[in-house]
Amino acid sequence: MEEKNEVIISAKLIVEVIRKNLIFILIAAVVFGSSAFIYNKFFVAKRYTTTFSVYVETKIDAIDPNTINNIASLINMQNYATKLVDTYIRLLDTSTCYKRLSAALNGEYSPDSLKKMITYTTDEKTQVFDINVTAGSPEDALEIAQCYCTVAPQVISDLNANTTLKVADEPELPVNPVYPQAGRAAILAALIGVVLMLIVSFVRHFMDKNIRYNDEMTEIYGIPILAAIPNFDRYLGQKSTAQKNAAQKSSESKSS
Repeated sequence: MEEKNEVIISAKLIVEVIRKNLIFILIAAVVFGSSAFIYNKFFVAKRYTTTFSVYVETKIDAIDPNTINNIASLINMQNYATKLVDTYIRLLDTSTCYKRLSAALNGEYSPDSLKKMITYTTDEKTQVFDINVTAGSPEDALEIAQCYCTVAPQVISDLNANTTLKVADEPELPVNPVYPQAGRAAILAALIGVVLMLIVSFVRHFMDKNIRYNDEMTEIYGIPILAAIPNFDRYLGQKSTAQKNAAQKSSESKSS
């Protein structure tokens, strides 16, 4: 009789493998998740970010918006200011600007370190863009941001007298760290633990050559099952336990 070598994967098989290894899968999820949470919560250096917004201002105020001709000029100036946002972000993200900021902070941070701590974001539709400052403590992030609120407009004014930067939204002291996010890391690690344990479970299942269920005889050899030899060790164990329970109940009833 020829043995079938193909691997048969069914929904029943998947459920059975998961059921048999469910405890180990849950243990892996708890161990991976808790380990990642503890590591990120207590051993990874925290980073805090504060953000302030600046506004690109041009000489629009000198135009009288009540006339039709000046309305067109107003629109042109606004479009011009919006296009300047990317240019001014590029000008601020230079060594010259960071050197001035470093000097304003009394040399506490080098220009290279400040460049890594400061990022810029814009929606590309308005004259406003955000400056984000990230540091190892909330106080340091706020100190750098407040100093940059003064330095950035000065840098732009020196380069273009017709356009200036104004702070639209002041920086505030950050409360929660932006990195690491211990909860998210714990969830991700728990999912990784579950996936790894599932892989191990299915590898062990397919590496095991023993026939585990009656249906497998029919699937593998194509013959029906007429009878099966029971697990006598399990049966004797259950019988012994039942006898012990019966004896205990009998002694309890006699003593009462």
